[in-house]
Amino acid sequence: MGLDYCFAYLGTYYARQTPTHKKHAREVLQRLDDYGLTINASKCMFGCSEVPFVGYLVDKNGILPLPEKVELIANYKQPTTVCDLRKFLGILNFYRKFLPKAAHIQAPLHEFLKNSKRNDKREVEWNAEAINAFNSM
Repeated sequence: MGLDYCFAYLGTYYARQTPTHKKHAREVLQRLDDYGLTINASKCMFGCSEVPFVGYLVDKNGILPLPEKVELIANYKQPTTVCDLRKFLGILNFYRKFLPKAAHIQAPLHEFLKNSKRNDKREVEWNAEAINAFNSM
């Protein structure tokens, strides 16, 4: 787009709040208009101190997992099937950069996925190590 103070991601535009933010916002809107692009005002957020962005919460301090996703993980019921465990591990994997030593802690859980198929409905035979790994997440 040629504007070094913002970036575009799949139709989403983000720019840091600066003293020139309003000027930059006008320039972005003008650039969109110049190229014949329209935006849906009901989907826009301007002047916010934090915004949800592709599964994360972005604010002046950086990027964090969405609070509702943290709550989902914290309250996740212990999976009963290999398929359910795979779904849980997929959610964790999305936020792995916020989980110190995630691969090491999750290793006992990944053992259940070995030689399994995507929709494997076999029951997980939980052992103490796997239960501890699940509860550590």
